[in-house]
Amino acid sequence: SRRIETLEFELVSIQTIYKRIQGDYEEARLHLESEMATNRTLQSTVKTFQMDLESTKL
Repeated sequence: SRRIETLEFELVSIQTIYKRIQGDYEEARLHLESEMATNRTLQSTVKTFQMDLESTKL
């Protein structure tokens, strides 16, 4: 019937949107992981620089 066709169409639309949101979420998660890795690298670099600075003071 017409009602079932409409529901099937709506279901497909919702599934498509859900998949797109999943993709966006995954992309954001990977981006965040990358940012966190960069942040850890920067923190490590700063710490090394601080230690080098301390050793030159002595």
